[in-house]
Amino acid sequence: MSASAPRISPLELAPVAAAPKESEIERRFAQQIRAAGLPEPEREYYHITGRDFRLDFAWPALKLGVEVQGMAHRVKSKFHADMEKRILAQMHGWLVMEISGDMVRHDTAIGWLVILMGQRTGGSRG
Repeated sequence: MSASAPRISPLELAPVAAAPKESEIERRFAQQIRAAGLPEPEREYYHITGRDFRLDFAWPALKLGVEVQGMAHRVKSKFHADMEKRILAQMHGWLVMEISGDMVRHDTAIGWLVILMGQRTGGSRG
């Protein structure tokens, strides 16, 4: 190592936090997005500056997001945080579609996303 090169400690190389695990439903929905020919979304996107709120799928240029709601969202503290997240997203101009596993399994969610994306882009898919 040269004398002028900065030293990097092992702590600086360690990731800040492990990426959240993707659920089977999220994987399936991502496949449906690709199969529908929709633009690739940002994943785990922080959509409100200064807040620790992430969207499962996001198209920031359209301010369009998708949240996959599972059993973990039924816990009281998580439920209230989700409500705050929805309200703040709306206040910042985001349209967030909340979907369940059944909606993904029955292809309902992808159909709705195609319509919403068409509306957000000025297309005629709705």
